[in-house]
Amino acid sequence: MTTYRVVHHAYCGMPVPLGEGMSYREAQARVRTRIDWFKKTFDAPVTYLGPGRYELEEPEVCCMVPDACGILAIEREKCRSA
Repeated sequence: MTTYRVVHHAYCGMPVPLGEGMSYREAQARVRTRIDWFKKTFDAPVTYLGPGRYELEEPEVCCMVPDACGILAIEREKCRSA
């Protein structure tokens, strides 16, 4: 069975895992929850980049870019040998 993980790649380059071992549908729900939180917290734009990829952009008025900004992605997990 194929499983997926959700990863936030902050602009600084640091990957932040937000869940793994999920079905694609579960990963989509996790992404929707994160996007809703981001919009509510920062009132900043989110850009669709392609299937399972979104850019959480910096707020229009900010002195420093929040760590929550970056690329939010659903990634297929590599098969693990038994």
